[in-house]
Amino acid sequence: MAVQEYEENILCSPSQTIVVPVNVGGVAGKGLALYFRNKVPGWFDCYRRLCKQRLLTIDKLHSFKRFDKDQRVLSFPTKVHFSNKSKLDQVEANLRKLVLLHKELHITSLAICPVGCGEGGLDYAADVRPLMFEILGELPFEVRIALGNPNYRKANNDK
Repeated sequence: MAVQEYEENILCSPSQTIVVPVNVGGVAGKGLALYFRNKVPGWFDCYRRLCKQRLLTIDKLHSFKRFDKDQRVLSFPTKVHFSNKSKLDQVEANLRKLVLLHKELHITSLAICPVGCGEGGLDYAADVRPLMFEILGELPFEVRIALGNPNYRKANNDK
């Protein structure tokens, strides 16, 4: 199916599953993880518990069923520690894992942000975007890359 970019807030996406990039230390103190922590009831408690129990690791994805909406949140690890930069090979590995496990994760449509590019420091246009289009293009459903509000990005140095 098609992968398309949208200037939308990922939490406003009509997709059945939305992706939040995370570290595996249980800290959601910046970027989209903090936004999800504040806006998605129950997600942070589940995420933190999984991290403490070492059930969410750098090579595992976790799907969380929202209580407030008929939607799932997919925790997508991009780094181990919150202060680290994301690694492109890890982002690629988890994109491939998402494609491989989409049925097991009950994904029927997907909204994903430029994973690893905000607080993770990766270059979306040069590195992450081509991977997302190539790998996620294999999925049999709509994939929306949520770029966020362009005014917010400009106000925050295009992050």
